[in-house]
Amino acid sequence: MVKAVAVKGASPHFLKQKNIVAKDASMAAKPALQKPQVYTTVDAGKLHIAIDENYAGSIDSYNNFLTKFFAKLLGWSTEVVINNKTRQLSKSDYLRWLNSNTAYGDVSNEALATFADFHKLEVKAANGSLGRMRDHLSQNKSQRLFEKMVLALAVNKDVEAAKKYAAKGANLDGYFWVRDGQPISFTTVDADLADDKAVEFRAGRLTPLLFAAERGYKTFCDFARKLQADQKLEGQYLLFSKKIMEVSPVTSLVKSEEYKSSDGRVLTRITLKTSTMLQIEDHTTPKVDCKFAPETGAMVKVESKAPVTIEKYSKSLERFTTKYL
Repeated sequence: MVKAVAVKGASPHFLKQKNIVAKDASMAAKPALQKPQVYTTVDAGKLHIAIDENYAGSIDSYNNFLTKFFAKLLGWSTEVVINNKTRQLSKSDYLRWLNSNTAYGDVSNEALATFADFHKLEVKAANGSLGRMRDHLSQNKSQRLFEKMVLALAVNKDVEAAKKYAAKGANLDGYFWVRDGQPISFTTVDADLADDKAVEFRAGRLTPLLFAAERGYKTFCDFARKLQADQKLEGQYLLFSKKIMEVSPVTSLVKSEEYKSSDGRVLTRITLKTSTMLQIEDHTTPKVDCKFAPETGAMVKVESKAPVTIEKYSKSLERFTTKYL
């Protein structure tokens, strides 16, 4: 409560202004209430919604040109602006969601147009009982978001974008390979390597949490833990080398034909096939195992006792050339 202080020789107008200034200063000292962050993901005909890290349900939505057109024509849909995108939602399902998740009570169909700006709604905080966004998405959708999140984190070094994909439902417990001098791999350590070239590099099989902990991205680690990423999953660093042990080329004639040149000469054109059999060995040398340390938020490395593994296999390469005789 602000108390007026008498000032000798001061006019009532001066005292009134002094009280207003003091009141404004008192109000400014109070922190403003922060609106919750809203995340949305479209999957399997539904708009999935999360409030901060908690899932808040889904609304039937129309997402391609034809369904949007007919839903609007038949009066089944209503337009709602959410995260700077205009979504076409099922009227009945949006009403259900509003009545369950906002402070307005019984919203009528006639009043639906007044709820077209999602970010002006008084949305109730999700209590976490429905889990996280990724728990409700298809495996394919969650994997695509996982790949976008990893590229944002590991290639673009954009932590905020990676956090957004995590909140939108990316799989936080998937593994990927970081490889020195090679692109990120979401499958195997030797993915997309040239068949006929020897190569050697250090590689790590990590989760997003382990990668972020190693690189010191604390804000991502904290966010992933809020989203209940598995902190017990372990990763591994290793040395991978691909060695070409033997090359056996064999050349054979595929086709021979005669033709006349522009000056009337009779020439022969032959097509040759060169088949090369490569004997290859992939050597995998485990270096260290690694795990997340919750108490420090860092990645801990431990020497691995796993043996060196050698995989031997053959590759056949074919090359066609044309010669003129």
